[in-house]
Amino acid sequence: MTQKVKVELGPTQTTLLIPLLGRAEETKKPRGLLRDPKAVEIVDALDYDFSKWQGIRSLAGACVRARLFDEEVKTFPSSGGRF
Repeated sequence: MTQKVKVELGPTQTTLLIPLLGRAEETKKPRGLLRDPKAVEIVDALDYDFSKWQGIRSLAGACVRARLFDEEVKTFPSSGGRF
């Protein structure tokens, strides 16, 4: 078993874990809103008590927002690395 990474975060950094957890949880669902295996990898690697956020509506909201953003970004033509 891989040793988990202990994190010490301030309030702002802690709130950024909410969308990360939401992405990980949706990825684990058979028909989740999005697929983000890296989010699952990161959440699984952290020594952090995510239980306080399990089931809160903010998780779903973060995923819906991310999915909408991802879909919008797909409509932009590729710049081939140029801006």
